Amino acid sequence: MSGKRQVVEVSGPAEPADISIAVVFTGVNTADLTLGGAIRSAVARLLDLVS
Repeated sequence: MSGKRQVVEVSGPAEPADISIAVVFTGVNTADLTLGGAIRSAVARLLDLVS
């Protein structure tokens, strides 16, 4: 556990699965989920390996 704290606010009806997904995505860099973000992330990781 990283010791970070996240606050998730729900307005309206929500199921436990909805809240779980919201909590997971607070810790995910969603830019990596797009094609451009995935390419940038891959290039950055490759450059980290070489340095």
